[in-house]
Amino acid sequence: MAFLLTALMCCSVLQAQGTQADDRAVIAAGVNRLVAPGCIPGDIAVFGERGVVVWSARSGGARLPVIGAIRHGRGRAAAIGHEGFFGAALAHPDNAALARNLPSWAGGGRTSALRIGLVGQDRRLLQVLAAAGHSVRDLRAAEVRPTPSALDVLWLGQASLDGPMHRAAIESVREWVRRGGGLIIGGPAWGWKQLNPERRLESDHSGNALLIPMGLAFGDGLLEADADGAYAREPEPPALAS
Repeated sequence: MAFLLTALMCCSVLQAQGTQADDRAVIAAGVNRLVAPGCIPGDIAVFGERGVVVWSARSGGARLPVIGAIRHGRGRAAAIGHEGFFGAALAHPDNAALARNLPSWAGGGRTSALRIGLVGQDRRLLQVLAAAGHSVRDLRAAEVRPTPSALDVLWLGQASLDGPMHRAAIESVREWVRRGGGLIIGGPAWGWKQLNPERRLESDHSGNALLIPMGLAFGDGLLEADADGAYAREPEPPALAS
């Protein structure tokens, strides 16, 4: 019995590692070098067992995650350390590929015909996703009450649901992800902290209020581009980092 339990536990760990590697491969497919001109991304903590570091960037002599992803219940969520990867930078083919890959992964692997809601995102992101065959619409924060029958993927800014008026929406979104929805959130939390010095990053930052229970979090660190100004893909970033 002990041998069987040990074997089952080993199989479970290997399966989880395989899933994480697969998730990273899907999100990073065709992406080797990202750009974010004029932007300083923040770091992402990946601490959930089903989480994966998708992309990392320099922080002094170390590297920290700038994109993390995780499965939560039947759904999926991803955090990106700056929305600047998906503005003017979408003219760069690798950034556009990442913009297409993220909702495809979050939406369960579908490459077209996803129903995607964007809150506070650059118009150029909507255009890239619509060109990929998705049904995309801009939403106001007050309209965020996703249901499986209405929306497949929700793409938010880090502070889209800040404030007491959105507490119910945060719970609604988290439950929607658990039931199979796909969530993407982006922004540099160090910038949020500078603008909100009296507020708590772990609870008042709506991105963290959504993601920490899932196993992801926005940190307050500042990350650096490589010497050429871009963010190159690492062959094997760590499976988990915080």
